[in-house]
Amino acid sequence: MPRTIHITVPSGRREVLLDRLREVEGVVGILLHLEASRMPPGDLVTVRGTNDASCSVVRIVADMGLAEDGAIAIDEPVGLVSGVRRSKLDGDTSEASWEEMDTLLRRDANPSHNFLALMFLAGMVAGAGLFVDTLHIVAGAMLIAPGFEPLVRVCLGLASGLPDTARRGAAGVLAGYFAVAVGGSAGAAAAAWADPALDLNAMFDGTWVQYWTSFNLTSVIVAVAAGLAGSIVVNSHQTVFATGVMIALALIPGMAIFGAGIAAGEFALALRGLARWGVDAAAVLVACLVVFGLKRALLRRGAHG
Repeated sequence: MPRTIHITVPSGRREVLLDRLREVEGVVGILLHLEASRMPPGDLVTVRGTNDASCSVVRIVADMGLAEDGAIAIDEPVGLVSGVRRSKLDGDTSEASWEEMDTLLRRDANPSHNFLALMFLAGMVAGAGLFVDTLHIVAGAMLIAPGFEPLVRVCLGLASGLPDTARRGAAGVLAGYFAVAVGGSAGAAAAAWADPALDLNAMFDGTWVQYWTSFNLTSVIVAVAAGLAGSIVVNSHQTVFATGVMIALALIPGMAIFGAGIAAGEFALALRGLARWGVDAAAVLVACLVVFGLKRALLRRGAHG
């Protein structure tokens, strides 16, 4: 998809930037607004072009240190037409820059009140679904939870050389999945209260609890494949499809079983749920590191150089 990039540049460095931008293949247009920026002070240069061109433009901005001295914003226009560059636009790629992925994951994976509330409620729905042994309820919980993005953010930070991004991703994983565990115990307890004919501990004999506390090579293969697919989804700037990835993973049910098991005193089964979560989380981390490692090797650069 094409991109529009807005660059704030000090006036004294404007011509150097413009000269380098004119050499980028796939640039459709360059707009210059003199002294348009008040904070930071300087000129505003707007570049329109293909996605491939935007990666080159971001690299130039990073090489010139303009991300530190000025500011840069990347937009995705609804449409971009250019007769001269039509073949380039028609054959454009969906490769997202490190900066775009970092911004996208920051929005989806920061441990904000909304993020934690969604993770808690996903755990609650999963706990209730596991109590009544009903698959579609648990699948609904997987769709609710933004549980994939924090794991991807850890890998993005490690691969792109941004340790603060990795630390914030780890914080999102810890806080988010703690909320899922608490929600899982609350959901199972609420379901048991609503149906006193059923015992809370009886849920752990259910088909789906047994499934999500078991281990085999197939589940590992599925988790790795889902992790690879999810990292490619993020890399192509399409996180709307990450919900599909979550259905293939045991992250939400595994952690919900852990929380419900602790609440019910079923510690051995709770640890099995935690272990299943750990296997899937590790598979996702390895898969994402592979994809982002390849991305860094092919682009020969980290996020800022």
